[in-house]
Amino acid sequence: MPFSKKRMAEIRGVPKPVTALGNANLTFIGSVYEPRKSVIEDVKHEFDKNGLNFLVYARDAASPKIDRETYWDVLRQSPFLFTTADHIVKAGADVGCPPHMVYRYTEALIAESCLVAPDLGSALVAFEHFIPFTDAETLRETMAEFLEQPEKAESIRRRGAEFIQSRVDNQRWWREIDEALGEDRLRKW
Repeated sequence: MPFSKKRMAEIRGVPKPVTALGNANLTFIGSVYEPRKSVIEDVKHEFDKNGLNFLVYARDAASPKIDRETYWDVLRQSPFLFTTADHIVKAGADVGCPPHMVYRYTEALIAESCLVAPDLGSALVAFEHFIPFTDAETLRETMAEFLEQPEKAESIRRRGAEFIQSRVDNQRWWREIDEALGEDRLRKW
């Protein structure tokens, strides 16, 4: 999802609370439906085993959306943001669309939080820009290690935030959109 320099400055202009990553929560915000609901329940169960904190700000698909201000407040206040979002081509899905950073990936990094997410095989590099998620048990073990060594999590958080800022600053998304559209970019849709 492309962000403008102005929008990024507005979001980052809201002070981000300083939280010691060694005591931090992992946070999920969004709609809960299957199969996401089962993944969230698995993570919660695994985290409860070690006394790790997993906060869920959820709504079911039929409930009103979380308002914009609350949404961005949660993102800005969360040291670690978890998403189940990924880009896997399935039956009935659009085909021919290459792996890309879906919106939650971008939003977490714009919010300067440490992203915990499935590896898309995109421009984001696991353990450099984000913490990869494969399953709940592995995530529990990984998060326990990062909470013991918060400087490693801070380094990933910082590099992820810098990566997304560089894409916004150089307007890379817009150029990639123009390149993908080719001659059609000037056509009225």
